[in-house]
Amino acid sequence: MRSKSWLAFLALPLLIKARFAPFYLLFLLPFSWNRKRGSGLFLFLIFSSIILLPVTSDFSQALFFAVSAAFIYVLFVGLNPENPEKFMNLFVFSLAINAIIEGIIKGGRAFTFLNDPNLAAILMASSIPIASPILSVFAILGVAFTRSRAGLLIILIALFFSLKKRVKLALLIVVLLLLIIPNPLSSYLENMNKDPFAFSRIKIWEKSLKILQEHPVGVGALNYSSWAPAYRIPVEGFPVRFFKTAVQAHNLFLQFIVELGPLGLIFVISLVWLVFKIKGKRRTVLLLLLMGAFFHSFELNFIFWLPFALFMEKGRKLISKRETFSGVFITSFIVFTIFFAGRYLAKKGEIFAYTLEFKKARHYFTIAEKLASYEPEVHISQAKAYLKSFEVFGDKEDLVKAILEAKKAQSLAKRNIESYLIEARALIFYGERFGLVPGDVRRVEKLYLRVFSLDPMNAFHRLELGEFFARLQQEEKAIFYIRQALSIEKNFLMARWDLYKLTGDESQLCYILRHLGEFKKWKAHPYIYRILFFPEALLNGVNLPSCPAQK
Repeated sequence: MRSKSWLAFLALPLLIKARFAPFYLLFLLPFSWNRKRGSGLFLFLIFSSIILLPVTSDFSQALFFAVSAAFIYVLFVGLNPENPEKFMNLFVFSLAINAIIEGIIKGGRAFTFLNDPNLAAILMASSIPIASPILSVFAILGVAFTRSRAGLLIILIALFFSLKKRVKLALLIVVLLLLIIPNPLSSYLENMNKDPFAFSRIKIWEKSLKILQEHPVGVGALNYSSWAPAYRIPVEGFPVRFFKTAVQAHNLFLQFIVELGPLGLIFVISLVWLVFKIKGKRRTVLLLLLMGAFFHSFELNFIFWLPFALFMEKGRKLISKRETFSGVFITSFIVFTIFFAGRYLAKKGEIFAYTLEFKKARHYFTIAEKLASYEPEVHISQAKAYLKSFEVFGDKEDLVKAILEAKKAQSLAKRNIESYLIEARALIFYGERFGLVPGDVRRVEKLYLRVFSLDPMNAFHRLELGEFFARLQQEEKAIFYIRQALSIEKNFLMARWDLYKLTGDESQLCYILRHLGEFKKWKAHPYIYRILFFPEALLNGVNLPSCPAQK
């Protein structure tokens, strides 16, 4: 490694958020650039994201995927220090120190400067075959503070790959002590076993395979999270069945295959084949990383691919001309910067709108839209800001603008649930203040039906629509949608209260009275709180029935 590149690591602990990681890696390139190395894998991913655009109709996601793949290609071509093992070890040492300090000072899981505890743990654990015994101990302690089960599994595997017997024994003792003596990792593992919403990987993979079965061509680059709500995983025998869903496949290989179909399968096979072409401990490190990726979906995370860029051998070059490299580098850097700048400025504008600083918000939105008008999140942030402005000033033009921004987001991302909800709520606000026409009522219902198709097991949306029709005194439709909400979550107490008010059915009130005290213990989690929450003040003045004892 060139001496200057060591200085780059001094800035490593300052990288608090993962979004700075790509720029940090670009900062390293001038110190270690060798334009004769390369891998066509990520150029293939760029091609895959583009060829699937007609199927997915999501330009923004495909663009981000392609630009991210281009960035990783730049890493493969350019990142070539003289001693990649030392480079990797120093990176892991910085990571371990960060995890240990964060875990001691803040408590809880150490997210590190990568902002991802599982990625940090897998990187630290995978480095053991090329690390010194002292660095291995630091890595194991770092994994303990990330509380990553995948990291612990990789440590156990790594210990028996290539270390000497005495070192294996010493490190194995450290791992056993971590499991026996109370510490962040052992307590986390114990609590995970008590968490009914800690989905098993098997259930997530089954849902992922179901998505693939129904969409064999793939759902499109980075679109897994858009499809996930339609495949929620139920938790049987618990007060709230559809609490959440897995928004990633929790398996790198399955994630690529579900999103890119046969093209993703080609990428996965090629990646594994190339790793097996490598010799010695470098192959061991990369195989351990792939084992960790079997339980997590790091996809196009730049840091995850760092060891691959370091250890992939020469000779698998697809493009090596300096002019081509410079073109990919400059283009991807500019597009990536513009993309993130637009999204960041839009979020900044949204924050200012919620603090009622609308002049500043408009300034940020103007710049964000010029930079990234193709990014749906930019339009969603603006729509939210206009809704907030309407709450404050009551200007109907704000609602019109919110609806227009929501429609722009829908045109860019057809499976963006939030954009349909924003438009529906803007129409409802308009009707409550200025009056709804029959066409608007049908439009609101149509928007909610679209949301139901994208997120069919979400009880909140059905209750919202039911309450909308209740305010319009269309009781038949109100009852229909509220009953739908209860068919999804039978313990949705507010839905039962609304049904009691509409029908006078005292059995609904009895159900609330019977379960109110029982469910109070689950109020700690925000989602569960909303499902089971019932303001007892609503019972004031109500003639409470004589309810039969619960069987």
